[in-house]
Amino acid sequence: MKLTKKQLINEIKTLQEAARIHTKNSIKQYKKVLHTIKELQEEKKSLEKKIRQRTKKLEKIAKFDALTSLPNRYLFKEELMLTLQSAKLIRTNFALIFIDLDGFKDVNDIYGHESGDNMLKIISKRLLLCVRKDTDLVARLGGDEFTVLLKGLAAKDKIEKIANKILAELSREIQISSKIKVIVSASLGIEIYHHFDNTSIEDLLAHADIAMYKAKAQGKNQVVFFNTTMKQELTKKVLLQDELREAYKKGEFIYYLHPIVGSNTKELCGAEVLLRWKKNGEILSPYFFMEELEMMDLFVPLTFEQIQSVVREFEDIKKELSLSFNLTARILDSMEIVKFLEELKKELNPHLKLYFEITESDFANNIVKAKKVLEAISALGFKISLDDFGTGYSSLSHIRAFPLDTLKIDKIFVDSIVESQKDYQLFKSIITMARILDIQIVVEGIETEEQFKKIRKKSYVKIQGYYFYKPMPLDEFRSIMSN
Repeated sequence: MKLTKKQLINEIKTLQEAARIHTKNSIKQYKKVLHTIKELQEEKKSLEKKIRQRTKKLEKIAKFDALTSLPNRYLFKEELMLTLQSAKLIRTNFALIFIDLDGFKDVNDIYGHESGDNMLKIISKRLLLCVRKDTDLVARLGGDEFTVLLKGLAAKDKIEKIANKILAELSREIQISSKIKVIVSASLGIEIYHHFDNTSIEDLLAHADIAMYKAKAQGKNQVVFFNTTMKQELTKKVLLQDELREAYKKGEFIYYLHPIVGSNTKELCGAEVLLRWKKNGEILSPYFFMEELEMMDLFVPLTFEQIQSVVREFEDIKKELSLSFNLTARILDSMEIVKFLEELKKELNPHLKLYFEITESDFANNIVKAKKVLEAISALGFKISLDDFGTGYSSLSHIRAFPLDTLKIDKIFVDSIVESQKDYQLFKSIITMARILDIQIVVEGIETEEQFKKIRKKSYVKIQGYYFYKPMPLDEFRSIMSN
């Protein structure tokens, strides 16, 4: 079809208008796209800012202790590594102090974890006061363990001065709330690094840790510097622990019974149950392993197994028999023994009378908690004996404070009653006092005829010693019972 000029012009105008409208819409859409892009860019910047803030916060969480704001274990090890590398490079020295609080667990147990946390915050601030502000590093590894990194120091006297300052600061009374004041101490182990030493950070940490445990073993609240002898002791300690774990798995722990007799009748009336280790056919006394065993996790279950096993051996007994078991500081540290005895009581033969022996050293560090545990045991109907009486510095006060049924007079005290009239008169006074208080007496360590003659007419007294019997296996004890 042939277009006229007029139609062609109109067609061109229509196309031009369409182009104009399209262009207008395209520009509008383009501006909209640009605006969206701008908004996205701003949102991206906002997100990046939030990510940076979050990353910074996470880094702080990862490297700093949430409770005390001190560097945590991760940051401390990082700083220790840098300090070690720097010391090797520029030939300088530094010292590492391991700090473990004495008595922190008691604060948690008695006053609650919130009070324990408040105490840790106060201790952290005190530690910072003891070191150089811009040079040294104080960190919390976790729980009640802290470390101090003293950079550029190797002089023992200067390090010891700082350590003693830490001891003094931490042993000051701590006001952990408006109503609660506590006093704790600390055990410090120190390792000094010299630039010529070929030592890793693992070695440094291990050495300071070993020295800290040595400080605890020596009585706590003191400073101990690491030496190579300690490492040898640790090696022996680790080997013994491995052997003890294996012995427990194999059932190598057995029990002996040390008979107790009446002084005037000489009749068997009970026995003290003693732990032994049957190692390669040899019977080892607790002297060789008890100190280490008591520190291990298997000690509490082993003690409970021992009590239960012995009780079951005499579940069919037809006459009255007293059995004594030793309770250590580790057992008295919680109410776990009370829960165990509550269950044991349900199956106990009424002819069996169970006594639980404690020594002054077993409760000296926490008399309040030990008293609570012993009172609960006594309330269940079991008996409590104070062992090694006459050797402790305040045994008389404990007779009044604890629910005691028996005093076991120590062998050291008995040894002198033959030669010393004064000691014998004191011995008789103890017996008189015990009768007034309705407390039984067991005299330990009777080994001679002369010692026996001194006490044989005391009907209120029972005897335990080699003069009559040595500790013996179960079968031998049963034989004596039957005779």
